Amino acid sequence: ALFAEPAPRFVPEAARVIFKGKNTVAPTLVEGYFLCPYRNFAERGLMLKEREDKSVRVTDTGNFLHEVMRDLAQNIDRIENEGACARFLREKAEKLLQDAPYCYLKDTKTGGFSAASLVNEAVIVGLNVCEQLKNSEFSVFGVEQTFGYPDSPFPPVILESGEKPMRLAGKIDRIDRAGDYVRVVDYKTGSFEVSAKSYYTGRKLQLELYLYAASRGNKMAGAYYFPARVSFNGEEKDSPFRMQGYTVGDDAVVAMSERGIEKGSKSRYIDAYFGRKSARAMSEEDFEDFIGYSVLAARNFVKETRAGCIAASPYEGACDYCPYGGVCGFDGVPREAGPIDQADIVNAVRRRRGQ
Repeated sequence: ALFAEPAPRFVPEAARVIFKGKNTVAPTLVEGYFLCPYRNFAERGLMLKEREDKSVRVTDTGNFLHEVMRDLAQNIDRIENEGACARFLREKAEKLLQDAPYCYLKDTKTGGFSAASLVNEAVIVGLNVCEQLKNSEFSVFGVEQTFGYPDSPFPPVILESGEKPMRLAGKIDRIDRAGDYVRVVDYKTGSFEVSAKSYYTGRKLQLELYLYAASRGNKMAGAYYFPARVSFNGEEKDSPFRMQGYTVGDDAVVAMSERGIEKGSKSRYIDAYFGRKSARAMSEEDFEDFIGYSVLAARNFVKETRAGCIAASPYEGACDYCPYGGVCGFDGVPREAGPIDQADIVNAVRRRRGQ
């Protein structure tokens, strides 16, 4: 066992293990802490992980689609029409299949079928990425753009001041701009959750931290997940590739996101209506405070981790399939928050400022 059961809640030396002498913090490290401090310490501090036996992992197929979408975004201005886009995507996907680890897919008949399916999926997903960009006022500003590092183009997000300030750092799949507006897009090949509760409890902060880092000096438009997979479960039947996430709901932003959208209609590209109120859409003022919450949560993570918090304090569901359940000694009731909506989060930020 890592510790005598039950695991201690605070171990001052653990901060050195978590931070590893660096002055940068990744959003995933912050999210992992709020899911369960002990599990985060084991996975990202001690770097423990289960043995992976498969030659081509699920994460590899996700990386495959990410690489194709990256190449598409970098070349989107050179692509003139749908046919040219399909040819570009197929060529890039087939070329990528020649490299490890993806080339191992062709070792068996089943793998060969999977390889062909992966190419077809890349073409379908990429065509929808292309359509959304070509039919909007937004254009690609950055692809896999870093922030928080010395050579990054964006000013650092300071989480802790001092002689060696702790900074937020990461890499954003895609940054789009339209005039003064900025949005960030994260490709998701698997399932994902967009809810005020997961954001409020700190378990899903990445997108909002990305937008905060990339948008300073400009106006925020939205933080979106793009569902980069072909779905067969019937979700979002009308627009299966509609981006999901929180957004500024002003008509100007919705109209910039989809040219020619009719009043009263829901956008095919973002989760918002034109000329109608939308569940995840906010005014610019509210949205700015909503996004600011992510930085407050990240700063709280740094403060508590400095104190050595590695408590076995899982959020509801964190213990499901957790490989560290045999060593943490937790036998209590997981944490769970009550009903939360984005207005609650905005108000919490304003209370913090004394408003």
